[in-house]
Amino acid sequence: MQSMIERDRRYELGAAGPRIEIDDAYIGGERTGEGAGRGRRGHTPFIMVVETSADRRPLYARLQVVRGFQSGETKRLCGRVEAGTTVVSDGGQWFRCIAEQPGLVHERHVTGSDRAAARHPAFRWVNTMLANVKNSLLATHRVVGAKHLPRYLGAFAWRFNRRFVLKTIHERLAIAAATTPPMPYRLLKLAEARW
Repeated sequence: MQSMIERDRRYELGAAGPRIEIDDAYIGGERTGEGAGRGRRGHTPFIMVVETSADRRPLYARLQVVRGFQSGETKRLCGRVEAGTTVVSDGGQWFRCIAEQPGLVHERHVTGSDRAAARHPAFRWVNTMLANVKNSLLATHRVVGAKHLPRYLGAFAWRFNRRFVLKTIHERLAIAAATTPPMPYRLLKLAEARW
């Protein structure tokens, strides 16, 4: 999983498609006694980015666990986006800094947080991918802890990005593992580290 993350980290978003959909989400959290909504104990925040083609077909995805939804985290992610790309986001205040990034065009759609907002056509692929990620992880595993989430999300994105080359996916994984710089075992077992 670490090799998958390292391999995908090499690529800049916006190189293949002129448009990016970005959204925030949580995985996990206590189900009882904490109430509903954002910020529940055990919630792990992450940002999902889906690069789309000119005709709005999904090309690549990147999922990044963040410390919280803050402008600094968004700027760090946007630092890996090629100039001239249109970034489509919802009305989240942590996405407002995208307009300040040189060379990026920010397209904001204030949607709210109900079910109709999830069906907004500007966020078709990012919302579809978020549903797929959550269903995939939570259907396979009873619990996904925050310390393991970065690698699970990285592996999901790596497989999605290579969905059209399934015949050679094992070879590509071997290449990714062989070209990833060595990492001592003591660092590999530190699942808590933010990758």
